[in-house]
Amino acid sequence: MKPTTQFLALFAIAIFAFSCKKSTNKGTLASGVYVVGNIEISNPNDIRPMIWKDGVASQLTNSGWGSANAVSIYGADVYVGGFAMLSDSLQHAVVWKNGNIIVQHIPDSTMPASVTSVKAVANGVYACGNYYNHNAGQYYPVYWVNGVMKTLEDSTCLAHAIYVSGNDVYVGGQYSNMLMMDYPVIWKNGKIIFKD
Repeated sequence: MKPTTQFLALFAIAIFAFSCKKSTNKGTLASGVYVVGNIEISNPNDIRPMIWKDGVASQLTNSGWGSANAVSIYGADVYVGGFAMLSDSLQHAVVWKNGNIIVQHIPDSTMPASVTSVKAVANGVYACGNYYNHNAGQYYPVYWVNGVMKTLEDSTCLAHAIYVSGNDVYVGGQYSNMLMMDYPVIWKNGKIIFKD
């Protein structure tokens, strides 16, 4: 008999080498193994964003349909990036902080979007992803700094990973040539610094 709940995908894992929670002057540090993804509730069109901590599953939001794609830990806080269908029934790029949803801004809320990577650091939360422009018929790569969206140079690319070093924000992604072959691209503060 087929189980009613199936694991569809596990997209990101954050492992922390703390055998127990440690206290600092900033509070308790998160510890454990975190995995994010989604589960199918009743049919392939009904997926829910999930997080597993040390193997224990929790649904990220009660907003319904969506998926979790990336996880980042900072101090005691757990940040998850992905997408969710909100009350307006549109697909929004979102970041959850300890289970509470933060809606990321896109140029037009009718354009579906998704966060593909998230990184929490001392000065804020950084995320990257893509939104789909129906009029242009293509995806556009973007990144967010504390919820404020910034565009990435070259709209023919897709953004997949984000890294922060000091005041610099690096985004890794891909672009496809005319033969539909994928190649790597790296942005620094929104500008391409490597494109193979």
